[in-house]
Amino acid sequence: MNKEPWELLILDGRPGSAVVGDVDGDGKLEIIRQDQWYRPATSESGPIPGGIVLGGVGVTAGDVDGDGFAEVVGGVRNEEGAEVWTMYWCKPRKNLSEPWERHVIHTHQVGHPHDQLVVDIDGDGRNELLVVGMYCKTPGMYIYKPGPDVTRPWEQYVVHQGSEGPWGLGPDGADGTAAADLDGDGKIEVVSGPYLYTCPPEGPLSGPWTRVHLAVGLREMCKVALLDVTGNGRPDVIIAESEYPDCQVYWFENRTVEDPDSPWAEHRLDAGFVFIHSLDAWRGSDGEANVFLAEMNQGGWDAPYNHDARLVVYTTRDRGATWERREIYQGYGTFQATVHDVDGDGEVEIVGHPAITGGGLHIWKRQESPSFPLRYRHRFLDRGKPWVATDILAVDVDGDGRQDVVCGGFWYRNPTWERHQIPGIYQVINAYDLDGDGQQELIATKASDREIPVDPEVEPDLPGGYLGMFRPLYNRLTSEMYWLKPIDPLKGEWQRYPIGESTAGAGSHSWPHGTCVAPVLPGGQLAFIAQGSGPLEIYAVPGDAASLRRPWPKREFTEAAGGATAMVPYDLTGNGKLDLVAGCIWLENLGDGTFRPHEIVRRFDGDESPEGLRGGEFCIADVNGNGRMDVVACEEHVVWHEQPRHVEYARLVWFENPGDPCQGPWKMHVIDQVRSPHSLAVADLDGDGQPEIVCGEHDPFHPYRSRCRVYIYKKADPHGQAWTRHVVDDRFSSHVGTRLIELEPGRIGIISHSWLEYHYLHLWEPH
Repeated sequence: MNKEPWELLILDGRPGSAVVGDVDGDGKLEIIRQDQWYRPATSESGPIPGGIVLGGVGVTAGDVDGDGFAEVVGGVRNEEGAEVWTMYWCKPRKNLSEPWERHVIHTHQVGHPHDQLVVDIDGDGRNELLVVGMYCKTPGMYIYKPGPDVTRPWEQYVVHQGSEGPWGLGPDGADGTAAADLDGDGKIEVVSGPYLYTCPPEGPLSGPWTRVHLAVGLREMCKVALLDVTGNGRPDVIIAESEYPDCQVYWFENRTVEDPDSPWAEHRLDAGFVFIHSLDAWRGSDGEANVFLAEMNQGGWDAPYNHDARLVVYTTRDRGATWERREIYQGYGTFQATVHDVDGDGEVEIVGHPAITGGGLHIWKRQESPSFPLRYRHRFLDRGKPWVATDILAVDVDGDGRQDVVCGGFWYRNPTWERHQIPGIYQVINAYDLDGDGQQELIATKASDREIPVDPEVEPDLPGGYLGMFRPLYNRLTSEMYWLKPIDPLKGEWQRYPIGESTAGAGSHSWPHGTCVAPVLPGGQLAFIAQGSGPLEIYAVPGDAASLRRPWPKREFTEAAGGATAMVPYDLTGNGKLDLVAGCIWLENLGDGTFRPHEIVRRFDGDESPEGLRGGEFCIADVNGNGRMDVVACEEHVVWHEQPRHVEYARLVWFENPGDPCQGPWKMHVIDQVRSPHSLAVADLDGDGQPEIVCGEHDPFHPYRSRCRVYIYKKADPHGQAWTRHVVDDRFSSHVGTRLIELEPGRIGIISHSWLEYHYLHLWEPH
């Protein structure tokens, strides 16, 4: 995926814009979001009580009050109208986690303040604010100048004001803005989009300014950077088209002194990019000139998703005569990314965040050696599995000491992986040594031959006959459960005994979604627990062989209904009794066969909420290393009832154990946002004593072209705030997959399967 040893570090998985600057004057750069600050040089971070105001694009940092270090400048839409924005500047106290001061700059009447620059535009030694407003009827460019009291509203001056163009910008509202003295006359010029603005003779505040077309071959939506490429002491101009699927990149050699009649020599740097919305330039430690650009995951105006978004650096050591191009990362894009040495190690990093899809605060950093040392090779364990599976398990089926793979109604023997059908059942949902003989038995559901009619109002068919293709397979799912004892599984010899009919997964084409087996009953008696859309069910596993072969006693707990797709037994309270982590709740074991539910997070099925979580997969791990088990979760987000049907980005999170889990609250930490993740596992994969997270994306609507990915996340700080993301594969959807299997002692692989491409069974093995 990535072309150079650059790694993607996710500092914060939540959506939102960010800005970089030394806001407290300690000589170290901070990254500021709406309600959080980060200092990468020291791995410190903290909340900003009450938050500050940051707009989506027009966010900047600069010294607005003359104290020598940066304040944050942003804007918020006024409730009175879409074209009215209130711009603010925000200043921290000495302790960044105390409430910040916020002062109004101006109520901006001309649309979204898309570009903002803090610059001394009139040469009086104090900074002004340059703003480009767009997405409105009168887009334009404006200067805001503070008075003697910088905390009072600032005066507005016109640089350029025009009429509405396409998308509320057009030729009178170009975006992408930079400012500097380009011709050495002591006056500031501005480049915005493909245009060059020079101030009138009476001064920059006497506007309007003169505008000329600098990049005549480029469209209005652009990104702009300034850098002295040629070494003549004057900035050259780099311009990249930003909001197009066929972007071009040019640099314009500054010849304003050498050839005033032809002051800008045009040079094409590259072309063929998709939605560039990041451009920056800097001079390296060896004097070389560098230009950075990056594509977005997805541009505006219903653009298709860019699965192969690139980050590219161009370097010249001969004053622009030749350029070396390096793709430093591929497979994930960014928005408004800029180049900084944020950690103070003398090398630049790239800081950005996604634009439309996903979310998070991202840092790309060059690494001499990868933080996660393992690499994985994919192989198909099966290319013709006959039917869809609901689960995949690693189980030693034949008792030879090696874990095999069980999926659907089949098992695959390690290491040859030949497929063997398990007779009389349809779906294996769990495995445990039920009779204590030292070998695991399987728990499974029986197939049904029923036919469930399609209700076109509830389940309108998808293009290509999606429901028609899956109806015969989907109809066979049941909640009639059995346990199976292997006698000679290589010859297909098994003994099958009934457990009972589960109401947790009962109903049309359904099944128990979350199950576990654990000694949670009084006296340490073993229980099989099943959860689906109905109440939690606890089956007491009989201790004698005769009773074990008859249906097991069952109790239901309606207060624990919730649809968990995973359950994990663990003694959270430390009282010697196993509790149950069951999705968005955990169940306190009261010791008498009953359980008290406690909320980890509110479960919801509507729009995303920072306090709630959709149902999905759950695991436990000590994420922050404090000796307490935390909960790791991912949420599925499949949109069935809109056209076209699609999957949305959803969160991968971990919930911090509060110490007293009965009291809570469990603080949510967002690791990342990926496409409808519905597969999860946690383990120490590389042997360093720290847990890694394996997560798989899920897309049931695009067979053979979903471009879903399997990720491994590794902690980048002890507290679990930052994570590096490593792509294992980018071809296959996973549905309740990405389980771990010990292929041989100490060698852990990843197994997975898909709902739509059910005939494939996957193994990623380390090599």
